[in-house]
Amino acid sequence: VDGHGQMGVLFDAAGEGTVLKRYGFTESFRRGFGACLDGATLSYRFLQKLLQGKGSIRQVSGPIDMARISGEFIRTGLANFLHLMGLISLQLAIFNLLPIPLLDGGHMFILSIEGLMRRDFKAAFKYRLLQAGFAFLMTLFAVVLVFDILKLL
Repeated sequence: VDGHGQMGVLFDAAGEGTVLKRYGFTESFRRGFGACLDGATLSYRFLQKLLQGKGSIRQVSGPIDMARISGEFIRTGLANFLHLMGLISLQLAIFNLLPIPLLDGGHMFILSIEGLMRRDFKAAFKYRLLQAGFAFLMTLFAVVLVFDILKLL
């Protein structure tokens, strides 16, 4: 859209727009941190749009779409492929920190509430929360997988 990829990434199939630049440690760290911050900001904006009903779950890529995109990126060079792997790792880290029971963010959320209340939830309640989180994640996985398959058709 307007010369930019939907996620802030523009894929150049011919590889003609790729320029490799070398920076010192400090500048590399600053640029890498800035890129991670930009990626995280885009992820949170997408999640916000999704929760507001302005985004679509069809925009989420599952394992099939990730494998297809990875194949396209590896053909453009190792640097592009490693950059994509970094983006995917960042997305997975952000997803893992969401307050969904069963994920790390869900555990942190539950522990925070227990800390504020100064008492533990009952084991049966925690078990039900984990079951609900598991059901949610399996449903999300199934929906994303179906949309991945439909993208191929």
